[in-house]
Amino acid sequence: MPNTNQTTLADNTPILVGAGQSVYRGSFSDFSLEGVESSGVPPVDLAVQAAQRAVADSGAEDALLKAIDTVICTRLFADSSPFLGHAFGACENFTASVANGLQARPKELIYVDVGGHSPQRVLNEMAESIFDGEREAVVLAGSEALGLIKQASKAGEQPDWSAPMPSTLADAKFEDRGMGKPFGGNLELNNGIALPTGAYALFENAWRAKQGLSVKEHQLLMSELFSRFTKVAANNPYAQFPEELSVEFLSESSPKNFDIASPYLKWHVAQDAVNQGAAVVLTSVGKARALGISEDKWVYLHGYGDADDALITERESLSSTPAVTMAANTALEMSGCSISDIARFEIYSCFPCAVIFACESMGIDWKNKDQELTLTGGLPFFGGPGNNYSMHGIAEMVASLRDGKKQFGLVFANGGYLSKASIGVYSATPPQDWQPSRIGLQLTESAKNQLPEKPLEGTVSATLESYSISFNRGKPGFTFVVATDENGKRIAAKVAEDDTAFIAKLLEGEAIGTAVTISPAEKGNYCVQA
Repeated sequence: MPNTNQTTLADNTPILVGAGQSVYRGSFSDFSLEGVESSGVPPVDLAVQAAQRAVADSGAEDALLKAIDTVICTRLFADSSPFLGHAFGACENFTASVANGLQARPKELIYVDVGGHSPQRVLNEMAESIFDGEREAVVLAGSEALGLIKQASKAGEQPDWSAPMPSTLADAKFEDRGMGKPFGGNLELNNGIALPTGAYALFENAWRAKQGLSVKEHQLLMSELFSRFTKVAANNPYAQFPEELSVEFLSESSPKNFDIASPYLKWHVAQDAVNQGAAVVLTSVGKARALGISEDKWVYLHGYGDADDALITERESLSSTPAVTMAANTALEMSGCSISDIARFEIYSCFPCAVIFACESMGIDWKNKDQELTLTGGLPFFGGPGNNYSMHGIAEMVASLRDGKKQFGLVFANGGYLSKASIGVYSATPPQDWQPSRIGLQLTESAKNQLPEKPLEGTVSATLESYSISFNRGKPGFTFVVATDENGKRIAAKVAEDDTAFIAKLLEGEAIGTAVTISPAEKGNYCVQA
């Protein structure tokens, strides 16, 4: 347990001084947000409201607003893939539009890269930057209005959500970090490993087989875990879907909980039809004192760590996440904590296996019903606002730790297909002597040794390792598998839609570990039972 005695902190110690969130549950036609002069662009307005609340949360709103030198925004879902796009037009500069709505005049604007890890990872980066004196006051914000987009599209509406670059920020330095490193390679994409539901189903089914569980036993276990999350979401004023759901409802297929991708039903997966925003403010001890921000608002990033894993087809295992282990070990060592010292957790929860793998990697007993694993309520129930979910987790952690109990909290943020892990350890108790980690991004052994992708040259015999079956209106649809050849090399392949016998065997859950044959085709590979 770290020494928590009060000490004199260096002026350049980074601290969080404000956190804010927003949510809209109404109709598209009535959209408005309290305290926000509408820009005509809902995702901007949601981020602005959250940022306003974060600045006001400091207790020194006017002074802090003038001091902000950097505004950073999480990347919108629409800007996260070349295959996506803006349904109703785009801001010329989303970060600038948010800064302008906040009435801030920063010198620097940053639009971060793709992934749910990005809020925590860029916060880790900014903490070092503040320590080094490069920045003094940073707002980190993000939002999504995917729920409104779906509403408007369904109603046949075509609003204009475009916005020019604000002239007030024309001189600000702008950095667009682009989409970042892709989460999948060409061979993976050609064989169907593209959507998160399919990719995570691979992990989920591999883990189920390793545990010796039937499909029904596994669905019950996932539902027991996530039912606990719904209880938190039901009491969170910023949750998009604040409703407690029973284990029975979550584990049974129904019109309101239909099959998505085996083994997932609707409420086992992140829900993106949300209208949410979140923001935090990071500054230094010296700046906070100069601005008159009370110490009871200060929350410290005691430790942090970042790590990336290889592409799915190159990983050593489909049922674990060494990137989380690496990031967590770094963050805990820096903080002086062990996992048993952590009282509060916000574990990324896009799918059940993300929670389970992370907990197993860190030594957390996720089966313990008294162990709360989320402060928000999780991506299926609180809501999954694209890349920005973990900003909500950080905001919740900041608010939670100010209760005077001197506890430590941990946020795990996940990007891609358990591809990128970023972790922060927080407390309202000051550190003895805060020093940056300087370790930087770590790579798992698989990522370090990742081989160049090579197409399959001929038919091979292999052993089935895992699979994914998507559903369309209740019927099995696109199916793909991963298997290992006699040399242990993992191969991805599709299953023909008319191979109903094989698909039926996969659905039963008994095919993992059996022999298959994989043959190359014009684009991708095809798998059949041996």
